Amino acid sequence: MKKTPASILIMLMILIILNVGAAGSDSKTIRLPDNYKGTAGIKVNGVYHYLSSELEPEAATEYSYRETFDQEAQINALLGNNYLVYIPSIEKPLVTGTVEYNHHTYQNGRKIITNIAPPQNINAQNFREAVGLYLNPVKKTYTISLVLGADGESTTFDKATGEVKSRTKKRFELEKIELTLPLPRDLSVLKGRKLITGAVDTPNDSRRVLKNQKTIEVTWEFIASAESVEIPPQIIEQIEQDAK
Repeated sequence: MKKTPASILIMLMILIILNVGAAGSDSKTIRLPDNYKGTAGIKVNGVYHYLSSELEPEAATEYSYRETFDQEAQINALLGNNYLVYIPSIEKPLVTGTVEYNHHTYQNGRKIITNIAPPQNINAQNFREAVGLYLNPVKKTYTISLVLGADGESTTFDKATGEVKSRTKKRFELEKIELTLPLPRDLSVLKGRKLITGAVDTPNDSRRVLKNQKTIEVTWEFIASAESVEIPPQIIEQIEQDAK
């Protein structure tokens, strides 16, 4: 059996080291899905009931105020990748779905303000409706955001007679949502459901709160495309710098 010359062994070792070094220098390059397609939904329910003292000419009077909140939206979206940020494509703004908004204010059981946007379709060309995903491979997280609105009417009623005082066309913003979650190993599906509970409002000292609660339910499921894009090392390095 012939022995391999030492010079060849040395050359082989050098080549192995160079290959390992080259692989290591490009180790920060990652591939992500070219786009995500899926759905997101939001439901909001809330009640804010409080007693408030108001000064009348002769004495202080305590009034009962009650506000109710109902919002719901369900959207479908095609989100294109722009360096870890997935947003509706400018060339093909494919965002469709439905949205509605209701906010009623009562004084002593009598309706005084209604803000209503009836169920309506989201205009795919209207960027006031927005949904987005942000992937952070350094922190191993992803963030989903929803900023939705609806066109409706605000009506004010006379406190004494209950008759309509004014009506105004208005645009209402739904609850803004931004959730940051662990990034799964398998990026082919980003899916989840989150229930958030809390207060509708932070009352001031003059209010005696009887009920103050809000529930937000967020659901989402986005499926990755088979096509992928390469994120260059400089982008990953920038993310690492920003994370420090």
